Amino acid sequence: MHRIPRRILNRTGHLVVCLSLLCAAGCGGTRGPQISTRRPATPDQLQAAYPDLASGRFVVLGDFNTEDQLGGITPAMRIGHGRGATGGGAAVARVSAGQPVSIEPSVTDWSGQTLLLCSVRVDLPQSLAVTVAGDGGAWRRDADLASGWNLLRFDIGEIGMRVDTGQVRRIDLVPSAATELAIDDLLLADDRSELKAESPRITLRTETRGLRVHSGVAGAFELVFQGGLLVDWRSWSEVPLGGSTGVGPWLVAVGPDWNQQPPPTPGGPDSLAGRQRVLESGLRTVVQAETPTGRRQWTVYPHGAAFLSIQNPRVRDGQRAAFLLSVAGTGSFEALPGPALSPGERPLGLCLLQQEGPDPDLLWAPGNPTGGRRLTQRFSPGSTDLLVLMGDDPPGPLAQAFFVSEDELLPERAADLTHVYQHPPRPKVTTGRLVTDRAGDLNGDGFNESEGCYELAGRDRRLRMRLAPEAAPLDHPVFRVQGTRGLRCWVYVNGRIVSEIGRDADGELLFVVPGRHAGPLTIEVTAVPVGGGAG
Repeated sequence: MHRIPRRILNRTGHLVVCLSLLCAAGCGGTRGPQISTRRPATPDQLQAAYPDLASGRFVVLGDFNTEDQLGGITPAMRIGHGRGATGGGAAVARVSAGQPVSIEPSVTDWSGQTLLLCSVRVDLPQSLAVTVAGDGGAWRRDADLASGWNLLRFDIGEIGMRVDTGQVRRIDLVPSAATELAIDDLLLADDRSELKAESPRITLRTETRGLRVHSGVAGAFELVFQGGLLVDWRSWSEVPLGGSTGVGPWLVAVGPDWNQQPPPTPGGPDSLAGRQRVLESGLRTVVQAETPTGRRQWTVYPHGAAFLSIQNPRVRDGQRAAFLLSVAGTGSFEALPGPALSPGERPLGLCLLQQEGPDPDLLWAPGNPTGGRRLTQRFSPGSTDLLVLMGDDPPGPLAQAFFVSEDELLPERAADLTHVYQHPPRPKVTTGRLVTDRAGDLNGDGFNESEGCYELAGRDRRLRMRLAPEAAPLDHPVFRVQGTRGLRCWVYVNGRIVSEIGRDADGELLFVVPGRHAGPLTIEVTAVPVGGGAG
């Protein structure tokens, strides 16, 4: 029986209206057709209920407060109780296990949107298969639901890897168990937001779009992250270069005979399950994610270097951690050999993908010089995707380097980049010290393989050091200086001031020496309190 608010009972004449509504809902023990008295949700109600709509740019596919919104749904549904915050209505039906609920969206062009939102209620915990179908194919994800209301959030950029988002035809929801299924507030949102750098001179741009983070330099490259994975890399012309599965790399567990087994398939239900956030956006972009395989952190610099670290990598007992990389490109793939570890063995120390035309090249190098000693490459049948599986990484933190170059990345330069990354020359510090205990420095040599930078600290607010190339030129070396938080800093290299400076998430000084350097670098840093002179 409907509950009548006390304030209505206390007002003369209002009780008659309420009794009429009760009879319309079903008098005499029989249930008549349900008549909705609800109104469509207002934009303010929706924005208050869903933080993803804060930008104000969103499209309502259905708030399901009125019966006229049920015509495009199969099987037939009724208006029932919704979440309450957005009008109180929901599309409700009793469905059996495996029975699809199909929705024909009122808006078929999703190309200007970044996020698909939907609130779903079920009786018991279960899995819900969500499929978006349109011209060109279908996209599917399985969502784990708790009993009660669940908010589903799907990235339209991810959907667009499988479906033409300009022509979306159908949304299917398939529960794994019999339930009363309620659907409320089916929404499209454009929540993209650019994270502003602290200086207009910084060329690296970072933008959040749905569940993804885009970071890159206009006219050069763009890297796209979701769930702690590199899901796409793009050229200056916005052409996706990562293939249908993205780039990864995926951390997988393999047994001792992994080299005789077919490589695992990239992706899967848990591949994008990580919850990521942007820690820094300025001189560099830092994206961190908690994933099923461990904490991942990406560090991207404007010169095209990106570094991945995985803390606490999780694999089962008796198995090894291995990386799976999936790349599609228009050019040629070259696996360059590293140092031989046994007679007749030619381990592959780095992977180079050279694109045709103006598209950027991609270099992948392991942080451990011997981490690629068992590396194989296989092509997927009928596909241009390239799968690269690397095994025998040691336990503990893992690091990988990616170098994206808009210029042709020749094998000689690729080998130089990898050599300096794996065997960085050691600075000679005359004022201050080299910091060797920073998290992410895998071998305690003062070079942070996880973030691609030297770690230093000054003395009496001054730092002086000399860094000389050894077997290969230095390419855009990066430095971080501890103890500079809240201080104004000047950086000089070979007597010339450096303008490519910024701060990390803790406020410590970061700077890049731009260009390639075959000769030694004399570096001086002076720090003073804000408002003081350089002295």
